[in-house]
Amino acid sequence: MKRHEYLRSAILAFVAAVIFLAAGVGVTIVLTPMISDGDHAMKIFLFVPLCMYAFGAFLAIVGIYGVLNDRQIENGTVIEADVTGITEFFVGSGTKDVRYNLFCEAVINGRKYRFSRKAISRELKETIKNKKVNVKINPADPRQYYIML
Repeated sequence: MKRHEYLRSAILAFVAAVIFLAAGVGVTIVLTPMISDGDHAMKIFLFVPLCMYAFGAFLAIVGIYGVLNDRQIENGTVIEADVTGITEFFVGSGTKDVRYNLFCEAVINGRKYRFSRKAISRELKETIKNKKVNVKINPADPRQYYIML
């Protein structure tokens, strides 16, 4: 999980929520004259803006959840985890651009947690000499983490 992954997701969720809410308002403005003419068959289309409002509200809630999770990780606890593996792969075909995946694990409160960070662009074998890395975790839920390199 990347640092500020929740914050980026939260911002995107808020933007999408605003778009859906604005679209709902636009649809309401367009449909109101048609429905007020007394055409009962058009009343079914009132559900379109209601669905847009509901989906926009849902995305806003997802955004709030993302901001709260990002803050919990930022204010989290730093632990030391054992590196279990480093894999490398080439980006694209016929290129020399190499990326690395880092895998590590730690025991927290008697339970083993595995952490990974993928698509790292710098050489890791020189960075990690003692086979340990620092991981910032959310104390309430160690599955929310950020590997500090």
